[in-house]
Amino acid sequence: MYIVLRAFAGYVAPFQTRRGVSDCTTDMEAVQNFRARTELFTADAASDETLAGKLLSGKRSTTEPDADADEPIEDDNEYAGFLYAVFIRARDKAHATRMVLQRTFPRDQYLHAVCCAVFLGADAIAKKLRFSDVFQGRFHDNVQAMDSDIARAHIRDLSSAPHRFGSHTRPAGRCCLFIHAVVRTAQQILNERGALSDAGKVALSFFYAKFVKNS
Repeated sequence: MYIVLRAFAGYVAPFQTRRGVSDCTTDMEAVQNFRARTELFTADAASDETLAGKLLSGKRSTTEPDADADEPIEDDNEYAGFLYAVFIRARDKAHATRMVLQRTFPRDQYLHAVCCAVFLGADAIAKKLRFSDVFQGRFHDNVQAMDSDIARAHIRDLSSAPHRFGSHTRPAGRCCLFIHAVVRTAQQILNERGALSDAGKVALSFFYAKFVKNS
Protein backbone atom coordinates (compact mmCIF):
# COMPACT_ATOMS: atom_id res chain seq x y z
CA MET A 1 0.00 0.00 0.00
CA TYR A 2 2.84 2.36 0.83
CA ILE A 3 4.47 1.74 -2.55
CA VAL A 4 1.18 2.41 -4.37
CA LEU A 5 0.61 5.67 -2.51
CA ARG A 6 4.19 6.76 -3.05
CA ALA A 7 3.93 6.14 -6.80
CA PHE A 8 0.50 7.78 -6.94
CA ALA A 9 1.05 10.91 -4.89
CA GLY A 10 4.79 11.27 -5.38
CA TYR A 11 6.04 11.45 -1.80
CA VAL A 12 8.34 9.56 0.51
CA ALA A 13 6.08 8.98 3.53
CA PRO A 14 2.62 10.22 4.53
CA PHE A 15 3.80 11.03 8.06
CA GLN A 16 7.12 12.31 9.32
CA THR A 17 7.92 10.75 12.68
CA ARG A 18 10.65 8.94 14.59
CA ARG A 19 10.51 5.50 16.22
CA GLY A 20 9.36 5.76 19.81
CA VAL A 21 7.99 9.31 19.39
CA SER A 22 4.21 9.65 19.60
CA ASP A 23 4.07 13.12 18.02
CA CYS A 24 4.04 13.27 14.24
CA THR A 25 3.57 15.92 11.59
CA THR A 26 1.53 15.52 8.42
CA ASP A 27 3.34 15.91 5.13
CA MET A 28 1.09 18.58 3.64
CA GLU A 29 2.84 18.45 0.29
CA ALA A 30 1.91 14.78 0.03
CA VAL A 31 -1.68 15.56 1.02
CA GLN A 32 -1.95 18.24 -1.66
CA ASN A 33 -0.53 15.86 -4.26
CA PHE A 34 -3.09 13.24 -3.24
CA ARG A 35 -5.94 15.74 -3.50
CA ALA A 36 -4.81 16.96 -6.92
CA ARG A 37 -4.49 13.46 -8.39
CA THR A 38 -7.65 11.80 -7.07
CA GLU A 39 -10.18 11.82 -9.91
CA LEU A 40 -12.41 8.83 -9.11
CA PHE A 41 -14.56 8.27 -6.02
CA THR A 42 -16.22 4.84 -5.67
CA ALA A 43 -18.52 3.91 -2.80
CA ASP A 44 -21.58 1.86 -1.96
CA ALA A 45 -24.98 3.19 -2.93
CA ALA A 46 -25.92 4.04 0.68
CA SER A 47 -27.23 7.56 1.08
CA ASP A 48 -24.53 8.60 3.56
CA GLU A 49 -21.70 7.38 1.32
CA THR A 50 -23.27 9.04 -1.71
CA LEU A 51 -23.45 12.27 0.25
CA ALA A 52 -19.82 11.85 1.29
CA GLY A 53 -18.75 11.61 -2.34
CA LYS A 54 -20.78 14.67 -3.18
CA LEU A 55 -19.24 16.69 -0.35
CA LEU A 56 -15.67 15.55 -0.97
CA SER A 57 -15.85 16.38 -4.66
CA GLY A 58 -17.57 19.68 -3.91
CA LYS A 59 -19.70 19.38 -7.05
CA ARG A 60 -23.32 18.64 -7.74
CA SER A 61 -24.45 15.31 -9.14
CA THR A 62 -25.43 15.10 -12.81
CA THR A 63 -28.52 13.14 -11.75
CA GLU A 64 -30.00 16.16 -10.00
CA PRO A 65 -32.51 18.05 -12.14
CA ASP A 66 -31.46 21.45 -13.39
CA ALA A 67 -27.97 21.05 -11.89
CA ASP A 68 -24.65 21.56 -13.60
CA ALA A 69 -22.10 18.82 -12.84
CA ASP A 70 -19.35 21.41 -12.51
CA GLU A 71 -21.36 23.77 -10.34
CA PRO A 72 -19.88 23.95 -6.81
CA ILE A 73 -22.12 23.07 -3.91
CA GLU A 74 -22.62 25.47 -1.06
CA ASP A 75 -21.92 23.72 2.21
CA ASP A 76 -20.33 24.73 5.49
CA ASN A 77 -18.70 21.32 6.00
CA GLU A 78 -14.93 21.66 6.34
CA TYR A 79 -14.37 18.68 4.02
CA ALA A 80 -16.54 20.04 1.20
CA GLY A 81 -14.37 20.11 -1.91
CA PHE A 82 -11.46 18.32 -0.23
CA LEU A 83 -11.07 16.08 -3.30
CA TYR A 84 -11.69 18.86 -5.77
CA ALA A 85 -10.18 16.95 -8.72
CA VAL A 86 -12.83 14.19 -8.61
CA PHE A 87 -14.97 14.23 -11.72
CA ILE A 88 -16.31 10.64 -11.63
CA ARG A 89 -18.42 9.30 -8.76
CA ALA A 90 -19.32 5.62 -9.12
CA ARG A 91 -21.86 3.61 -7.12
CA ASP A 92 -21.71 -0.09 -6.28
CA LYS A 93 -25.09 -1.09 -7.72
CA ALA A 94 -24.56 -4.78 -7.00
CA HIS A 95 -24.08 -4.02 -3.31
CA ALA A 96 -27.15 -1.79 -3.33
CA THR A 97 -29.22 -4.57 -4.91
CA ARG A 98 -28.14 -6.99 -2.20
CA MET A 99 -29.22 -4.54 0.48
CA VAL A 100 -32.63 -4.18 -1.17
CA LEU A 101 -33.14 -7.94 -1.22
CA GLN A 102 -31.86 -8.47 2.31
CA ARG A 103 -34.13 -5.84 3.81
CA THR A 104 -37.31 -6.42 1.81
CA PHE A 105 -37.82 -10.17 1.46
CA PRO A 106 -38.47 -10.71 5.21
CA ARG A 107 -41.57 -8.50 4.84
CA ASP A 108 -43.21 -11.21 2.75
CA GLN A 109 -44.22 -13.85 5.30
CA TYR A 110 -44.44 -16.72 2.82
CA LEU A 111 -41.15 -15.91 1.10
CA HIS A 112 -39.42 -15.45 4.44
CA ALA A 113 -40.75 -18.81 5.73
CA VAL A 114 -39.57 -20.63 2.60
CA CYS A 115 -36.10 -19.06 2.74
CA CYS A 116 -35.72 -19.95 6.43
CA ALA A 117 -36.88 -23.52 5.86
CA VAL A 118 -34.67 -24.08 2.82
CA PHE A 119 -31.36 -22.32 3.53
CA LEU A 120 -31.54 -19.31 5.86
CA GLY A 121 -32.88 -20.56 9.18
CA ALA A 122 -31.00 -22.36 11.93
CA ASP A 123 -32.97 -25.55 11.13
CA ALA A 124 -32.90 -25.16 7.34
CA ILE A 125 -32.83 -28.31 5.25
CA ALA A 126 -29.66 -27.10 3.47
CA LYS A 127 -27.79 -26.90 6.79
CA LYS A 128 -29.01 -30.34 7.81
CA LEU A 129 -27.69 -31.79 4.55
CA ARG A 130 -24.44 -29.89 4.97
CA PHE A 131 -23.52 -30.95 8.50
CA SER A 132 -24.61 -34.57 8.30
CA ASP A 133 -22.29 -36.89 6.40
CA VAL A 134 -25.10 -39.45 6.07
CA PHE A 135 -27.67 -37.04 4.66
CA GLN A 136 -25.08 -35.33 2.50
CA GLY A 137 -24.23 -38.67 0.94
CA ARG A 138 -27.92 -39.38 0.32
CA PHE A 139 -28.30 -35.99 -1.29
CA HIS A 140 -25.32 -36.58 -3.59
CA ASP A 141 -26.73 -39.95 -4.61
CA ASN A 142 -30.10 -38.40 -5.37
CA VAL A 143 -28.46 -35.69 -7.44
CA GLN A 144 -26.60 -38.28 -9.50
CA ALA A 145 -29.84 -40.19 -9.99
CA MET A 146 -31.55 -37.20 -11.60
CA ASP A 147 -32.23 -37.56 -15.33
CA SER A 148 -30.48 -34.34 -16.30
CA ASP A 149 -27.15 -33.18 -17.65
CA ILE A 150 -26.61 -30.96 -14.61
CA ALA A 151 -26.65 -34.07 -12.40
CA ARG A 152 -23.15 -34.89 -13.64
CA ALA A 153 -21.78 -31.87 -11.79
CA HIS A 154 -19.97 -32.59 -8.55
CA ILE A 155 -21.82 -30.86 -5.71
CA ARG A 156 -19.41 -30.40 -2.84
CA ASP A 157 -21.72 -28.98 -0.22
CA LEU A 158 -24.46 -26.47 0.57
CA SER A 159 -22.30 -24.25 2.75
CA SER A 160 -22.73 -20.54 3.37
CA ALA A 161 -21.49 -17.89 5.80
CA PRO A 162 -24.27 -16.79 8.19
CA HIS A 163 -22.91 -13.23 8.44
CA ARG A 164 -22.72 -12.78 4.67
CA PHE A 165 -26.12 -12.64 2.98
CA GLY A 166 -24.60 -12.95 -0.47
CA SER A 167 -23.03 -16.31 0.37
CA HIS A 168 -26.52 -17.85 0.69
CA THR A 169 -26.79 -17.82 -3.09
CA ARG A 170 -24.90 -21.13 -3.15
CA PRO A 171 -27.32 -23.23 -1.04
CA ALA A 172 -30.34 -21.34 -2.38
CA GLY A 173 -29.34 -21.85 -5.99
CA ARG A 174 -28.38 -25.50 -5.54
CA CYS A 175 -31.57 -26.30 -3.64
CA CYS A 176 -33.55 -24.83 -6.55
CA LEU A 177 -31.42 -26.50 -9.21
CA PHE A 178 -31.63 -29.90 -7.51
CA ILE A 179 -35.05 -29.49 -5.89
CA HIS A 180 -36.04 -33.06 -6.78
CA ALA A 181 -32.98 -34.42 -4.97
CA VAL A 182 -33.68 -32.20 -1.95
CA VAL A 183 -37.29 -33.39 -1.74
CA ARG A 184 -36.27 -37.03 -2.09
CA THR A 185 -33.61 -36.67 0.60
CA ALA A 186 -36.05 -34.93 2.95
CA GLN A 187 -38.52 -37.78 2.43
CA GLN A 188 -35.79 -40.31 3.21
CA ILE A 189 -35.05 -38.44 6.45
CA LEU A 190 -38.71 -38.67 7.46
CA ASN A 191 -38.91 -42.36 6.59
CA GLU A 192 -35.74 -43.29 8.47
CA ARG A 193 -35.77 -40.95 11.46
CA GLY A 194 -39.45 -40.23 11.91
CA ALA A 195 -41.30 -36.94 12.22
CA LEU A 196 -40.56 -36.60 15.95
CA SER A 197 -36.77 -36.68 15.62
CA ASP A 198 -34.73 -33.50 15.26
CA ALA A 199 -33.84 -34.30 11.67
CA GLY A 200 -37.44 -35.31 10.94
CA LYS A 201 -38.73 -31.98 12.26
CA VAL A 202 -36.37 -30.14 9.90
CA ALA A 203 -37.60 -32.16 6.93
CA LEU A 204 -41.23 -31.70 7.99
CA SER A 205 -40.85 -27.93 8.31
CA PHE A 206 -39.29 -27.88 4.84
CA PHE A 207 -42.27 -29.70 3.34
CA TYR A 208 -44.72 -27.50 5.21
CA ALA A 209 -43.11 -24.24 4.11
CA LYS A 210 -42.47 -25.38 0.55
CA PHE A 211 -45.73 -27.09 -0.28
CA VAL A 212 -48.45 -26.70 2.35
CA LYS A 213 -48.27 -22.91 2.57
CA ASN A 214 -48.21 -22.67 -1.20
CA SER A 215 -51.41 -24.68 -1.62
